[in-house]
Amino acid sequence: MLKHNQKGAVDGVMIALGFCIFVLLLSIGFGTWAFMGRQDYKNNVDKKISAAVKIGKQQESTAK
Repeated sequence: MLKHNQKGAVDGVMIALGFCIFVLLLSIGFGTWAFMGRQDYKNNVDKKISAAVKIGKQQESTAK
């Protein structure tokens, strides 16, 4: 029986598959990062707004 690609060469399909897996892992990582950022904003929006208002009022009072 004759087997193909027995020379030790890397097949182009394997390179493409490896690249696709790499891009998939990158996109999963980015999606996780973006989701965690949205969750942080959703859970702590009141604290973030009150801190920004406090800083804004301090800057306004020092500018006068």
